[in-house]
Amino acid sequence: MALGRPRTFNDKDIDQELPSGVDDRDIYDSTDRPCSPCGGGLSAMFAPISYARLCRILSGVLSDIYSIQSMSMTERLAHTTRYMKELKAWRMEMSSFLDHNSLKAAPLILIYQRQKNVLNLAYWHTVILTNRPLLLTNFARLTNSTRSRQLGESERRAHIDESISDCLHAAMEIAGIVDMMTQAKQLLRAFWFTPYFAFSASVILYVYTIQHSKEPDDVYRPYYAAAERCQRQIMAVAEEGSLTSRYCVVLEELRAEAVRQIALAESAENQSTQPYSTIDTRSRDVDAFTSNVDNVTAEFEFTSPDLVAIGQVDNLQVSPVNSLEDLTGWGQFDSMVSPR
Repeated sequence: MALGRPRTFNDKDIDQELPSGVDDRDIYDSTDRPCSPCGGGLSAMFAPISYARLCRILSGVLSDIYSIQSMSMTERLAHTTRYMKELKAWRMEMSSFLDHNSLKAAPLILIYQRQKNVLNLAYWHTVILTNRPLLLTNFARLTNSTRSRQLGESERRAHIDESISDCLHAAMEIAGIVDMMTQAKQLLRAFWFTPYFAFSASVILYVYTIQHSKEPDDVYRPYYAAAERCQRQIMAVAEEGSLTSRYCVVLEELRAEAVRQIALAESAENQSTQPYSTIDTRSRDVDAFTSNVDNVTAEFEFTSPDLVAIGQVDNLQVSPVNSLEDLTGWGQFDSMVSPR
């Protein structure tokens, strides 16, 4: 719903078939009869049609997973499972194109390179949207492990871990595509949605780093490094005062917090090896960590995002929240880049 008004058309109300995957020049032959593409070549319409199919899945994700209505963890997991199944089926049909390895075959011509990048970015971003609400369950466990056990978290742990893994993998894929585009000098200022995808992916990677900063270095370091690189690359193409520049401001705040939490963890670890360290000292470190996480991630509360297309920035109202346990959405990060 936008500005209190329901959408005039919803996907379920549209019965229009998608167009055929045939280029204009292939529609008619010399006798004005419809014909098929010659030689089985790839049509330029292949990507737009595939994108439209992906948008249909995204529409369901936004309607169900980001519904304004509250839902139980069981319902959220069911929605996540359903849409991940649909997304994986979509990609399986697209694998020969999306997983094309330019190093082992002739490089794609420019239009197909761009289509491949757009579809890959859009796919991995949709995977992030599908799974990222469950990443915040880690914060709830940090603040109230007893309540989590009472809700039967142990029985759902494997499912949640798989979802978090899918979310992290998607974020790393986006960071990799941005890096590839940067190296090929294909990351241009005109591609406004690519920095948004990069921003969303980097937020995931920084949040995961903050969550796991007390664990061994190899648990979070690859994700932190990828986020930092991705942030640096989109910063290089950001014009002053642009939306991309605001993405970078938010990412810098998260990066600084990740660095601070890593330093706190290292300091606590060093103190634990000292002969006079005490349990009380370590408890104060944990309290400081939890309090700071409150300051960073619980400053805002989101209302349901009203996205109607891949890459649209959430336009949200925000208000303070009391605890991380009640935080189940990501709208605050997008809201932070909107003009106030």
